Amino acid sequence: MGHVPRAEALKAQQQADLLLLLESPDPRARGVLTGKVFEYIASGTPVLSLGSLADYEIPKLLSETGTGISFSYDNTVALKQFLVQCLDGVSQATAYRPDLSKIMHYSRHRQADELYTELRQRLRQHR
Repeated sequence: MGHVPRAEALKAQQQADLLLLLESPDPRARGVLTGKVFEYIASGTPVLSLGSLADYEIPKLLSETGTGISFSYDNTVALKQFLVQCLDGVSQATAYRPDLSKIMHYSRHRQADELYTELRQRLRQHR
């Protein structure tokens, strides 16, 4: 398909029924939160993450914000059940109950404010 303009990609994400996020069970991925997961959360579309183990950050983030569901690479029975429910139109199957207050905790504006506050406090301590 080649390069797709960002605006077109974001529009497609918003129009999708479900967004697929493929992740790794590698222990080095445990604490990694990719930019793609935040892009998907901002789309307003439920996220289906595959690969991360339950105690990794991405499944925790999706659960905390109510924006998606995650299955580890070896949980094929539960994944199949979830996909069948989605295809049957079961609205609960998407696990999509976004909590705006939790989502906004991860906004760029909020993160910038927290970084600014932290930097100011450290500068005061060193004076």
